[in-house]
Amino acid sequence: MAQDEALEVTLPPSSPNEPSRRGPHPVEDTTTTEPVARPRLLLAEDDAGLRETLAEILSVAFEVAAVTGGREALECVSQSPVDVALFDVQMGEISGLDVVRVVRVEFELQLPCLLMTARPDEQTVAEASRLGVAELLEKPFRRRRLVESLDQVMRSAYGQDDTLEWFDVRRN
Repeated sequence: MAQDEALEVTLPPSSPNEPSRRGPHPVEDTTTTEPVARPRLLLAEDDAGLRETLAEILSVAFEVAAVTGGREALECVSQSPVDVALFDVQMGEISGLDVVRVVRVEFELQLPCLLMTARPDEQTVAEASRLGVAELLEKPFRRRRLVESLDQVMRSAYGQDDTLEWFDVRRN
């Protein structure tokens, strides 16, 4: 998206992502037999193979909503609760940085976001930092790095300290 182009996305007044209604879904309680929802992760990646692989890995610990690009990611954020997001930086017409910018500025949400890119140039790193991106992962990254990054983000954002327990982190 060009710097001078305006992206108009409106957050519905009764959006499930209003700051007062956000927060992690409860983590499964193993002392009861009733299933409890897992945290919801929004994954936006335009590469179908990588998107499917990441969704499969992350579905162990998260309810994953996987979309192909920035526009779909913004629609998802505006329509349903999301606890954490993982966006590719370079996607079609709306980049991962643009999605974070809209989420922060227009939607006024502090959704914990991670970005991933194959080319982390200085400008991308600086903009990600300015927007409060929790982590910028350089592709390719190992499974363990992703899991540990998400665990740290969930701890920081929600005090949730059991994300790693959902994964078998011995495998890389």
